[in-house]
Formats: sequence, C-alpha cells, structure tokens
Amino acid sequence: MPLTPLRISRQSELDLQTVSEQPPERLRDAYSRLAASKDHIISPKAVRGILEQSLAPDVVSVLMRQLIGLRAYIDQYRASVPDAMAALSLGIEEKKWTEERYRNWNSISSIFEQFLSLDNIVTTAKALELSFDFEHTLTDVKILTDIRPVYSPDRDKIIGGIICNRLRFKYRDEDGDKSISLAIDKDDIEQLQKMCAEARTKIELASNLLKSGGLPTFISGEGHE
Repeated sequence: MPLTPLRISRQSELDLQTVSEQPPERLRDAYSRLAASKDHIISPKAVRGILEQSLAPDVVSVLMRQLIGLRAYIDQYRASVPDAMAALSLGIEEKKWTEERYRNWNSISSIFEQFLSLDNIVTTAKALELSFDFEHTLTDVKILTDIRPVYSPDRDKIIGGIICNRLRFKYRDEDGDKSISLAIDKDDIEQLQKMCAEARTKIELASNLLKSGGLPTFISGEGHE
C-alpha cells in the first residue's frame, strides 16, 4: 500500500524547521540523556526536564509537540516508526523547502526517528492520550460578573441593581468547540472554591500514594503546552 504524505500544518512546519536548525550533536546529547533514564517516565514535565539539559526550553517545547503528535499518528493508524517518518518526509517534500532546509532536516531526521522509538516518549504520549480521552474536554472557564438594573414600576428610572454571575465553560468534543453558561450566585462561588481546594488535596494524596509505591505520576495538564 503506497504511503500517503502526512498533512503538515503551518505550525508543525515551523516547529520542524526549528528542530532541524538545531546542531545535531545537541539533539544526540538530548536523546542520549533521555534514553539513559532508568525511570519509567509518563509525564511531559519529566521529559522536558531531561531534554532541557541539552536544548533551550523553546526548542524542547516544539520538539516535544512534534514527537507527541507523531506518536499519536503512529498509534492511531498502527503505523511503524519508519513508515511514519516516510509519510512525514513526503509531507515535507510537498512544502517545497529550500535546499538548505532539506539538508538541515536530513542531518537530524535519523535522530528524530530515534526519539520516536524511545519507551519514555511512547509512554508519555500514551499518558497524554489517556488524560484527554473524555467525551468533552474543557478548554477555558470564566466567571463573568455584571449588573442588571431594576426599574421603577413606571420604568422611568433605575431604582437598584442586581449583581449577577455566570460560569462560562468552553469545551471541545467530537463536533468541535462549544460553550455553555450557567447562572451562579455567591454561595455557589464559595462552594466552588471549597471544592477546588478539596480537589487539590485529593490530587496531592493520590500522587503521594503512587510515588510511595515507586510509580511515576502524571497529573492532567501538568507540564504540557
């Protein structure tokens, strides 16, 4: 079955160009450090900490974004790493890069491929997938406060005002981005504050329990852009 070129967004193209501009020896050093880790890693924060010993933080961010994205492609389509790299290369060819950019990419593509095969990249990508494997994913939340005027019976003047609050959720599902707004009062907000504090305590307790058993932990949203 012939390979289909991987569709590369503008952001991914810029990321790949950034990665390809890095000195190969730095990328090899970053790979060696991550490969040498004796611990099982599932957290993007932990991966980032190791990679930043060799690469600048902004480079690490784009490198991880591309590695995690390509691992998702591999898992979704049950592709091998070489086939995924071949599809990526075909996608890059469609971008009509300059000869210099092609040379840069070719000089580091084998290192990029090695990263994709690392257990710590595989497990981190899987952990991220599981953390977002829900029917609805929250993308933003706000509490909006406004004043609604109260008019006199004759509606000829304002005699007071009601302070109203709306809890607005923006979320994403299989049909795209959506939002919903809920009316909440002062008591609701105080209850939310209490519940958030309790949730943070539960997260800490669960994390400590796993760590006491020698298992790595990954808190959804931690250390991932």
